[in-house]
Amino acid sequence: MPTVFDYQLYRDIVETSFTERKVLTGGEPLLMKLSYKYHQARVCFLTLKAFIFLKIFYSEIVQLQYKNRRQGGLSGKYQWLRLAEIAAFVKKFRPGSVCEFGAGTSSALFARLIGADFVTHEESPYWRERLLDAAQGLAHKFNVILADRVVEQKDGEAVTCYNFAHDKYYDLVYVDGLQSTPPEGAENLVIKDPWNGLPNIDVELFWQNNIFPKIIVVDGRRPTVRRLIEKCQDRYLVHLKTDFYMNMNIPHFAEYRYHTVFVRKD
Repeated sequence: MPTVFDYQLYRDIVETSFTERKVLTGGEPLLMKLSYKYHQARVCFLTLKAFIFLKIFYSEIVQLQYKNRRQGGLSGKYQWLRLAEIAAFVKKFRPGSVCEFGAGTSSALFARLIGADFVTHEESPYWRERLLDAAQGLAHKFNVILADRVVEQKDGEAVTCYNFAHDKYYDLVYVDGLQSTPPEGAENLVIKDPWNGLPNIDVELFWQNNIFPKIIVVDGRRPTVRRLIEKCQDRYLVHLKTDFYMNMNIPHFAEYRYHTVFVRKD
């Protein structure tokens, strides 16, 4: 397992959703500079490795990703690393059921890996139909639930979630949605994130119903990770993505480059 993140040690930085940096002294600036160069080289290597892996074992997912790009989907090379890490999570943790927030190419991959016990939620009718059309060979294996986006104030800050009953247990929850930008006319919302992002609280709503997934995987989403770390009450081991360590001026190379992973303590 990767090194567990120590929340208490970096509490002040976490409260800024990983936007502030640790002050470097002595020889630390040089160490950080060299570490960042290594980090960039490592990312390039892992991304190439991920693409080759997907091309060999999941060629239909690679083709789907290319198709989504042509239709306006996300096109960064990081998508290969993201998808390869998802396959690695399923192999490592062996979840029997998966709930995803935010539909896309990852949905097709989960459908192939999990089958009927996979469900994804999406707020956009357009993206839902586009995914079902693009993933015709796999679409029958999973359910894409159309759910409205809710924005509200909670714990003194604006948050967002999907409008559905958070009352079913899943072994793994994958957070890749909702849209984190504030809605139009949001001038009166209290936004805690320095970069104006809204945290997704769907996992917290599971927790409120005494549902604690075995594994929680978050795709980026600094404000969401910040709230989950603050709210998990030591129930989960937190494995922070490498980029967040680098953002904090901490030269640490976690196992997971792209995702933050919460593993329930059993």
